[in-house]
Amino acid sequence: MLRKAKTSDGIPNPYEGLRARALAAVDEGLAPPGPDHPHVWGVVIDLPTKDRAGYTVVALGDGTTNLHMSGGQTVTASDDEASVAAAKVLLVTVEQEALHQLVEETGKLPRPDRARYHVLSPDGLRGMDVPRDQVWGEKEGGGKVVAATQDLLRALRRLSTDAPSD
Repeated sequence: MLRKAKTSDGIPNPYEGLRARALAAVDEGLAPPGPDHPHVWGVVIDLPTKDRAGYTVVALGDGTTNLHMSGGQTVTASDDEASVAAAKVLLVTVEQEALHQLVEETGKLPRPDRARYHVLSPDGLRGMDVPRDQVWGEKEGGGKVVAATQDLLRALRRLSTDAPSD
């Protein structure tokens, strides 16, 4: 399972709530994006690992950049120039390269062998799945969207030892 309802000490895990808030950002009043990516207001990416832990990367058009870990930790990178720039590149890349591939979706978690891109727009949630191994760099492929995701993950890794490694 990608998420845990409670941490090891019995305290409710904030992961599920943070992930849900990110998926509902447009409904909660996220400001419209600029002209570089007018149809992509944000991207929320669920990244399972082989050991069934999980990470959720959040990149919103307002500069919000977070990495939520199913163990309860969060890396907030909204004040880190490199992470915010990498997030913007991801949003632009999704707009230019993947918009035509997206299907309507509900925000559910992916299968353990897949990474799911949830794309936020004023028209609702749209998404696509890619092999998890491509996003983690264990397998070639995935194109420009996966490359932009990997760049964002590298930027987030600089900020925290809790961030996932290659």
